[in-house]
Amino acid sequence: MGPFSDIAQSQDMFVELQATGYVRYEDLPLRTISGAKIDVEFVCNAYDCEGTKVIQCNIREIGERKAALAIIERQTKHYSALSHCNKAIVYCTREDELFQQVCRVAVQFGGMTMAWIGMIDADTRQVRPVARYGDAAEFIENIDISIDSDRPIGRGPTGTAIRASQPVWCQDFLNDPLTASWHERAANAGVAAAASLPLHRNGVVIGAFILYSGTLDAFDQTARDLLEEMASDICFALDNFDREVQARRAEEQLLAAEEKFRGLVEQPLTGILIIQDGQLIYANPRCAEIVDQGSVEALIGSDPLQWVIEAERAQVAENLRRLYDGAAQSVAFDFGVLRLDGATIQIGTNAARATHDGRPAIIGMVQDISEKKRDEEKIRRHVAQLKTALMSTVEVATIISEMRDPYTAGHERRVAEIAVAIGAELGFDTARLEGLHVAGHLHDIGKITIPAEILAKPGGNSRQARQNQLDRVPADSRPCTGELRCTEGGGFPLAGCAGGPTAP
Repeated sequence: MGPFSDIAQSQDMFVELQATGYVRYEDLPLRTISGAKIDVEFVCNAYDCEGTKVIQCNIREIGERKAALAIIERQTKHYSALSHCNKAIVYCTREDELFQQVCRVAVQFGGMTMAWIGMIDADTRQVRPVARYGDAAEFIENIDISIDSDRPIGRGPTGTAIRASQPVWCQDFLNDPLTASWHERAANAGVAAAASLPLHRNGVVIGAFILYSGTLDAFDQTARDLLEEMASDICFALDNFDREVQARRAEEQLLAAEEKFRGLVEQPLTGILIIQDGQLIYANPRCAEIVDQGSVEALIGSDPLQWVIEAERAQVAENLRRLYDGAAQSVAFDFGVLRLDGATIQIGTNAARATHDGRPAIIGMVQDISEKKRDEEKIRRHVAQLKTALMSTVEVATIISEMRDPYTAGHERRVAEIAVAIGAELGFDTARLEGLHVAGHLHDIGKITIPAEILAKPGGNSRQARQNQLDRVPADSRPCTGELRCTEGGGFPLAGCAGGPTAP
């Protein structure tokens, strides 16, 4: 083999030896008499030995050295592939970009014939290629790989690696019965060995990283360790991508929530503010418009008590203190504010205890209730006027009744005073006491319709005379005959009234 199998090259070598006295081949393939091929180092030296040309040949077998160098070369490539894989992880921002770079690195720097990444299709339970690189790309064209162990195409290296969540090494692909489904296409692609390493996202297997080599027994322990580390780094990157996706989603949701919040709190209907450490740390535009203390920027950092009129400042401060101290979770109160234009307005607020940046705060909603207060005052005055008019009418009716029946003058007033006193003792509210007062004054109002000659007649009237007079009075205005008291507590005897029942 080598120069010895090529006469012309051997002649050239001999000429060089005669001219220089030295020829050396560091790696020369030779075949022994038995037909075995060996690698040797071949060195020739030419000497002049007492006028005679002597050629000395030294031949040393270097097979073990070459094997060791091959191992070192493979390890160097694997380390280089791992290094470039980590660079890709650092610089890639998308999953698909990372997958393609990892496959390229495994072939260009790792010495693989081909590399690809397959992801599990949950619907078909097949492994679908999502990235690939290498000369034997036709090998995975329409490749059929399942993750189900009950199918032959699911019992190969990739399906087994995914199910077991462990790397699978196939050192002799063409003679492994578990890879029989792909022997033909592997032979055409020059595949001699294969490795399948599961890929995880957040601890769940989602696919596999598959590598092919054209060399038998290509995956020694060192290669396995490096490729497992590479797969682990890919999984780490996938977890980071997922965290970034979740973070972006959370950020988008937060931005949407903030936008929604701003749409709510910055609408022109209600003023909203947040107080912390005695200072205003947030106010919406409506709040600034209501209190008229300048722009929103001017309000931030100010003491909200400075808006409040002096007469009500202490009470407002006490309400805020109760919220800060947790004595109350929410309070509702009104207070006056002196605006920059000199006008005093009434503010209604609902405030609640809250937390901002991990510390106590107060969030409040404020509204200008000046118009409401003015309307309430108008209604109050109108009600007072109606009440005065009513009582004046009652007084007139009482005076008329007394004028028609001077014998009972003052009776209605005394009944009213006694009824109100009894009601107060029973705990009646103001409205019911006022009702008793009016009823006391008007309880004898029916006398107005009775002829004065009957009411003022000295002495008594006969029964017949009283009945004749009573018949002339409308039924609904007739007074009850008999005594209006019932000492046994059974009610009022109404036997003389229309219908004649006893009132309870």
